[in-house]
Amino acid sequence: MLWLSLPVICTCQSRSLPSARTEWTSLTVPQWYGAGERTVAIAPECAVRYHTGLPPVPIRWVLIRDPQGKFTIQVLLCTDSEAAPAQVIARFVRRWQMEVTFEEARRPRCWDASRS
Repeated sequence: MLWLSLPVICTCQSRSLPSARTEWTSLTVPQWYGAGERTVAIAPECAVRYHTGLPPVPIRWVLIRDPQGKFTIQVLLCTDSEAAPAQVIARFVRRWQMEVTFEEARRPRCWDASRS
């Protein structure tokens, strides 16, 4: 069996507003869910996740918000602490495009019964 060490990427909704001291940086994402370029504001940082009985895991997190206000503030988490914020966002967007594809593939097909 071949084991690939891929970074884990997940998201969670921010339950509280970021601090007024949060330093936001603009980032243009080239393929935003297949709709072309999209500029978002990000605040990236690194942290360490601790869990009793397990070794510490370095985490890269990216706080992301939409200057247009079309989605709520999200936190993207990645176990690849060396990943650039643009890579984390690109991987997340690509992952959700694949999730939609798999969901559509699992959906039963409805063939047109009126065909001759």
